[in-house]
Amino acid sequence: MHTQLKSFISLLRRYPLPMIGNISGVAVALAAFLIIMMEVQFHRTYDRNVPAGDRIFLLTHFIDSTSVWPTTNRQLADRLKTLSPYIEKTAYRKCFLKKSERINDTDIECPNVKVSGSDFYALFGFDWICCDTTLFTDPNVLFLPESIAMQQFGTTWLMGRNANQETDALRIGGVYRDFPENSSLLNAVYRHMGDQD
Repeated sequence: MHTQLKSFISLLRRYPLPMIGNISGVAVALAAFLIIMMEVQFHRTYDRNVPAGDRIFLLTHFIDSTSVWPTTNRQLADRLKTLSPYIEKTAYRKCFLKKSERINDTDIECPNVKVSGSDFYALFGFDWICCDTTLFTDPNVLFLPESIAMQQFGTTWLMGRNANQETDALRIGGVYRDFPENSSLLNAVYRHMGDQD
């Protein structure tokens, strides 16, 4: 090892510019390789946390020849399961991004997602820390990610607790483990949409 180090220092003294160019080139190539591989790994593992993610499909429709919208009315979504024996479960969500939600007497910026019912949570494989599954269809019950539960309450064991002390209109029905960044699902406050729309 000592001989190679002496040889390297000798070459560096004798040919400083080419050696610095070679070292810089190798460093840039290595950095580029690492960045590209991190991006590839991010996309390869996208939605790997969702069980049977390769069997979940998004219903879309064409507005015109160029515009595709991932929206539908609730009546069609509710009937989808009866239209084909190949459809095992159906679920839909209504997203309100960057909405302020009042939790534990604090207005916090968080996504607020309204969902169709109990199939939604089973379909996307929520990893529950604590949960009362009988409350999935109650529109006055919130399901929080672990990060918001810890930030607002300092604990994750919150079943049955009021989401806001000022009013008892909203309760917490469960806390789930946060989804990774490379997931279609948001670390949001989830609740049933009731008879909305």
